[in-house]
Amino acid sequence: AYTNMPQDLLPAPIECKVQVKASLDSRDYVSVKISNLFRLTKAQLPVFFIFLHYPSETSHEPDSIHLVHLGKNLIAKILKRVRELEIKGKGNKLNKHSLRIKYDDTHLCTPILGETLRNMISSYVSKGMEEYVTWKKDLLKSLGFEEGGGTLTFSTSGTKDEIFENMLDLTLGIRDELSIDHFTAKHTRFGLISEQPLLDSDTGILKILDVKPVCKTSITFIENKLLKQVTFETDFYNSDINSLIPKEYIKFRLVCDYFEFLIQPFKDKLHFTLTLDENKAYPIDDLHDVFWTLDILHSKSNDVSIIIAPDGQPVFSGKMNSGNGPTKDSIIYKTISKAISICHSLEIKTNKIKTSILDIMNMEKRISDLHGILNSDPKQILLEFPFDPDFPIENEVACIMIADLLIGDMRIITFFALTGCPVLKNESTIRLISDIFVKGPIINIHKGTKLSYDKLSSTNQSFQASLNKNYDTLIQLTEINR
Repeated sequence: AYTNMPQDLLPAPIECKVQVKASLDSRDYVSVKISNLFRLTKAQLPVFFIFLHYPSETSHEPDSIHLVHLGKNLIAKILKRVRELEIKGKGNKLNKHSLRIKYDDTHLCTPILGETLRNMISSYVSKGMEEYVTWKKDLLKSLGFEEGGGTLTFSTSGTKDEIFENMLDLTLGIRDELSIDHFTAKHTRFGLISEQPLLDSDTGILKILDVKPVCKTSITFIENKLLKQVTFETDFYNSDINSLIPKEYIKFRLVCDYFEFLIQPFKDKLHFTLTLDENKAYPIDDLHDVFWTLDILHSKSNDVSIIIAPDGQPVFSGKMNSGNGPTKDSIIYKTISKAISICHSLEIKTNKIKTSILDIMNMEKRISDLHGILNSDPKQILLEFPFDPDFPIENEVACIMIADLLIGDMRIITFFALTGCPVLKNESTIRLISDIFVKGPIINIHKGTKLSYDKLSSTNQSFQASLNKNYDTLIQLTEINR
């Protein structure tokens, strides 16, 4: 493979440590001192054992050769045995103990030739010396630590309920730290705990620096009477402590962009925290789902079901406790619903509109007013304007209005008219008895986009022209500002 490559660019040749053992008997193993094996596991080079079997003491040639590589399984066996001896207080007497190195037909060198042996050794270092050395270094750092590298024992004060809750909250990432009494930390490898403590103290603070969710899941709220439901994709946090405590203490944590939920499934309890920033813009459809959920969570109705199913298996499914009745969240929900209804009435898609809670509440009155006009019976809308002696009161008129509304990052300008017969209310006021609502042109642009006076004026003139075909008198109730 390297015939055309300059010698200075060739990969490093294979170097290895080899121990040769010869025997006359038919045993399939050789006992080797632990001290010798332990030293070989620390070597960065590949290590091999060659076992030669001779048919008799007078034989000059072996009748079989076996090659055993000091690989992952054998290294694990050696390191685990060293840890066991150390725990028993025999760590300084490794030379007094041995370990059997076994071999079988899978290690057989056949035919018995030097080339066969070389090829077998090369097969274990097929990716080159550099990669092999890196692999062995990484192996020695990780082997035996698959289930952790330490054991911490400690005591903490409080009632049983307090201790369970505090430990769960710490391991679920709900609280940052926990004060503990006497604690001891010891090294652990292969599940074997060292005798000598790494740390030993009478007081301390317990922290878990990076609590991660165990999986993705969803939480679904269902309003059973209306058959409406909303689902939020969440991170699911579970604690190993849940498997060790009575089931009534079990707790789960779910976190999404808008909520944090704490679930105690065997107490039928759900605690929630709204994590929205009222100044941050969110998709308006998402906000609608969020505040619909808040509305039913606060509702006194108990006809609401909740389903949580990580990995498709429900961990909580049932009715929620009753809320405390309407709150400010109900007002926000209704205002967002009206804003979405306005968009639907004007055939404006909402999937690209973002708004903040603060923006919505600042526009609450204007949103409610326009929603009322768009969704009311025209005959229920009271419209009055100053009396003008020249006004032809006998004619059916069209009163033109322009609504300029900000819904988040969307500016919506809609032209509409109420038509009907005017009547004189008193000497200074005319009242329109309206009967028809006429939708006019709609302009929807991004909040930061400039809109010229000429554009507004020409749109208004076009709307007037369309109304002139059916109505003799037009009244412009909303002026266009420059």
